[in-house]
Amino acid sequence: SASKKPQIRLPALQPLSQFAPLLDGAARFHLPDLIAERRRCLQRVRHNLLLYQTNYLLCLVVSCLLMVFCRPIEVLLGFAGIVGVALLCLWLQRNWLRMRLLLLETGGHRQTLAALPLVGSCAVLLACLIKPILSVAASSIVLILLCLLHALLLRRRRHIVTVAKAVAKQAKATVTPMDIALNYLDNMWRSGDAAVIDRRHSAGM
Repeated sequence: SASKKPQIRLPALQPLSQFAPLLDGAARFHLPDLIAERRRCLQRVRHNLLLYQTNYLLCLVVSCLLMVFCRPIEVLLGFAGIVGVALLCLWLQRNWLRMRLLLLETGGHRQTLAALPLVGSCAVLLACLIKPILSVAASSIVLILLCLLHALLLRRRRHIVTVAKAVAKQAKATVTPMDIALNYLDNMWRSGDAAVIDRRHSAGM
């Protein structure tokens, strides 16, 4: 039988007593040695991100809603600016070579002069949105770093690890958004390591 594609779904929301143990916080939160225990730190962060990803997502959504409530216009403009810049960069990445060939074939100077008003309008719009974009980007980075710090400090419990493994075995046909994100980062990391090894090998030859 043909294998079905895994379904993407969020895991269940974990109890607050496990996600933010206030009573035994001193025992549950611990900063490991980032150099001597680097592998252990990565495993802990990965485990906590996978187990508590719905909790982290809820925290991010609530934080964004509070930001919108406190500064609605600035935050909405910032989000719109970030999305617009990302889409523009993606479009340029896909069509940059085609645009260069078109400029060379049709006389680049005339096409460049014709595009100056559009480029100027985009520059003015970006200048007006630069403050909201930087504000929203900085706030988002701080929130993500806080989630990563929580995932680094929160110790794993043995019974939670056992339950998580049992659930993972029963749900092989499902995949979570954090699985996709972590696999993408792993592939980027491996491709970067492979590129470094190739450069060293070529330099040695």
